[in-house]
Amino acid sequence: MACIGKWTLLMLIALLCGCSAILGHSEKRKVHIAYMGNSHANPEKATSLHQKVLAKVLSGKEEVSRSMVYSYTASFSGFAAKLSTTEAASISKMPGVVSVFPSSVKNCTRQDLGIFWG
Repeated sequence: MACIGKWTLLMLIALLCGCSAILGHSEKRKVHIAYMGNSHANPEKATSLHQKVLAKVLSGKEEVSRSMVYSYTASFSGFAAKLSTTEAASISKMPGVVSVFPSSVKNCTRQDLGIFWG
């Protein structure tokens, strides 16, 4: 009977661990870029605006600062942040946000350069 009790306890622990992963924030965050149009005259105001947009989907200043990767202020207004797909979708629907898309790395190969290189 003691052996059955140990197996029951192990199964209960496994079940609880699985439920906490499902109920918790298990969605992986990836870097997304939020494009907000033309650049602002004041870079500090632009960065503040970016943080406010992030704060609408994240909880607290600490999470906003952990999530923010970069604030684009020179040639356009926008920011890069670590977001889940749900958070990125929420931001894309906000007023003032033109688009939100996942960040990616593009590799340039000779085939990509075309014939004008000779």
